[in-house]
Amino acid sequence: MKEFSLNLRRKQLQDFLAERPHIKVIGLQRDDVLDRFISWKMLQQTGVVKLDKAADGLQRKLTLDPGTLLAELRDIDAENRELTDMLDRLSGHRVHRIAYEDLYGVPERTQAVIREVFRFLDLPDFAPVVRMRKIIKGRPVERIGNLEACRTAVRGTEFAPLLADRG
Repeated sequence: MKEFSLNLRRKQLQDFLAERPHIKVIGLQRDDVLDRFISWKMLQQTGVVKLDKAADGLQRKLTLDPGTLLAELRDIDAENRELTDMLDRLSGHRVHRIAYEDLYGVPERTQAVIREVFRFLDLPDFAPVVRMRKIIKGRPVERIGNLEACRTAVRGTEFAPLLADRG
């Protein structure tokens, strides 16, 4: 089930997996709150979910609403913590965690991650052909057209470092 922590919460079934010890769980975690936010906003504006020739527009800049930015980042951070908490409540042998950055990193690492998933599920090993890759390139702040206004909106918060210069 994709994004199971969000979907289980929406249906008020937060204990669904904890109550079913026979279900193995693969938890894909994307810890970079800003990266996840930018990806979500780009998806909202473009509808693009895979790379092809039409995806060139994904390197454009987004104009974010500074008035809602902090609340939206906090929502994503809370969702990340909720997923972590849900996974932490399950016994370790049932859970296989994957970092988003590993799955959508270099192809060799992606292949290794997929092979680890197959081992976790007790499936025969194989050499996957991987075409998965991250759609939006570069640092998330490079996609923000109104970066200074967004920096002002998060100044003094836990998210300020995410929008800071790294020069």
